[in-house]
Amino acid sequence: MDRLRSKLAFLRRVNRAKVAAIQAALPNSTAVVDELALLFDDDTWLLDSYRTFMTVAQIVSENYLATILQRSGTVVFEAAQGVLLDEWRGFHPYTTWSTTTLANAEALLAEHAYDGTVTRTGITRAYATRHGAGPFVTEDATLTAQLPDACNHNSAWQQGFRVGWLDLVMLRYALAVAGPLDGLALTCLDRLADQPSIRPCTHYSQSDGQHIDALTPSPRLQDLVYQEKLTALLEECQPYYTRVASIAELPAMLASALGIPVSICSYGPAATDKVALPTAQRAAVEP
Repeated sequence: MDRLRSKLAFLRRVNRAKVAAIQAALPNSTAVVDELALLFDDDTWLLDSYRTFMTVAQIVSENYLATILQRSGTVVFEAAQGVLLDEWRGFHPYTTWSTTTLANAEALLAEHAYDGTVTRTGITRAYATRHGAGPFVTEDATLTAQLPDACNHNSAWQQGFRVGWLDLVMLRYALAVAGPLDGLALTCLDRLADQPSIRPCTHYSQSDGQHIDALTPSPRLQDLVYQEKLTALLEECQPYYTRVASIAELPAMLASALGIPVSICSYGPAATDKVALPTAQRAAVEP
């Protein structure tokens, strides 16, 4: 811990010097005052947090994945964030700093010459969400008020947690850039159970009357100019909705619209609330 304390103290001195150069220009707001206070408070709490983290997290060797891939059972790869926030395929500049498609998992499997069965499942809520700024064509203030999230809250830096209707245009784009999927997991269906009707967005309309059913991905990866143009386009679009009578109809509607089976439905937070659809039932909801 002494070595860690020394490193953190060095970083704090560096950041204090950076702040000193711009402090006169910073607004005198509560958020700024609270943030600057972190550079001068007691650092014991941070060391305690790191100590707790070290007891929970497993830092493994580079051979760890190869070992577990040889065991019986299933290894699950899960991206940290959604595909629409991907650093290269998301809507610049409202993106994360990492790749959130299947690319990293595919690379790890190839690196270890894995030749077993791979099932690729896309996951989406039964409604759309966005935490913070960025284009959100189907955003709905009423749904945002009705469907607060247990783990994502409003904050000064990340801003608000926003909710809207399920967006088929966005889902088509996510499917196009994520890579081939075997099925979809449709979650949070229970949270729409009390809605008098469900209104998925089927396409967008533009001011000139043009309809947009799908967005075309850039043929070149890392083309942020292209991604920024998509952002500007989305900010000018209006949603066109259809109606679904109940959550029972939503899986079939989604499978038909996207051309991919819904293989899992989730009706609550517990494992027992998840329903894996039999193959025959999946076929029934395919187009």
